[in-house]
Amino acid sequence: MIYYQNKILIFIGLCSFWACTPKNVSSVANNSSNTTVLAPAKNKSDSLTFAFYNVENLFDTEDDPKIDDSEFLPTSKSQWTPERYQKKLEHLAQVIQAMGFPAALGVCEVENARVLKDLVAQPALKAQGYSFVHYDSPDERGIDVAMLYKTTSMSIKNSEPLRVQFLGKDANDKTRDVLRVNASLTNGYAITFYVNHWPSRRGGEAESVARRKAAATTVRQNIDALFKIDADSKVIVMGDLNDEPENESIQTTLGAIAYNPMSKMLPSSNMLFDLSALPKQRGLGSHFYNGGWSMLDHIIVNGSFLQPNAAMRADKEETIFKQDFMLFKDPKTGEGRPNRTYSGPKYHGGYSDHLPVLIKVHF
Repeated sequence: MIYYQNKILIFIGLCSFWACTPKNVSSVANNSSNTTVLAPAKNKSDSLTFAFYNVENLFDTEDDPKIDDSEFLPTSKSQWTPERYQKKLEHLAQVIQAMGFPAALGVCEVENARVLKDLVAQPALKAQGYSFVHYDSPDERGIDVAMLYKTTSMSIKNSEPLRVQFLGKDANDKTRDVLRVNASLTNGYAITFYVNHWPSRRGGEAESVARRKAAATTVRQNIDALFKIDADSKVIVMGDLNDEPENESIQTTLGAIAYNPMSKMLPSSNMLFDLSALPKQRGLGSHFYNGGWSMLDHIIVNGSFLQPNAAMRADKEETIFKQDFMLFKDPKTGEGRPNRTYSGPKYHGGYSDHLPVLIKVHF
């Protein structure tokens, strides 16, 4: 389905996805410069922070024969030991704390429910009452998406993994599911979250774009079905989409257009707006690769969040959370770049190759 920027989006999709699955909502394992910003102040009662973070290969140290986790074992070349695993958990908790403990945090590149359980058990997060939603996905490496959330800020109504089906020559390939979470905020509002980690650009952008369009179609159809049931729904799409705001998978297939605060067009509730577009236009990015910044990590909202005088209003652009402790400085340029856990087999003991992105929603 093709979506155009200045037209009303056409409703498609099935309305049968509202199955309630509370057994999978748990903190217990189931089946499963302008860019440098200060840490946000603690959330006040009139605003909440929502964020996304590609945590870069959060694997435990045990061999799982069902997936290819051989790279992250104590006996592997990377020597992924319990001590290194614990340091990774502590670093991620440090970033989450510095962000001001988001009410909801989408994450990707997590191996299983165990690593999420270990993460929310870190002292700072445990004190905040974090839990999580997670499902094991069919990804061959075994990496999944999940959503951490503060139980004092919201409860989970239902959740579901959305399977991405490839077509043509990719029909037998598998990728991460999209996680849909219907949450009720403690202040009475409801939001549907979609947490994503779309297929990579491995093999080249042109060669891999059909896979990301398949993921975008999965999300778009589910959102349209949601709007058919409730035209006033509030939707937040977040994730590492492995594409830029102007790419076809996002602008055309998903139908998420760049938000322009100077436009006189009133955002309609069934339109999607990419809040990563404005930072991208200023040359900012969430991921550094091959000598430059790219904007791969997105927070996208529907038009209800951007209407004047709305009871629940979102920031007009996402913030790239970038602080000195998360970075290393390029010895040649002095520029700060994400400090990774590994580059190839070399251990750096850093945080992630991506920077988190966040928005505040005001009530």
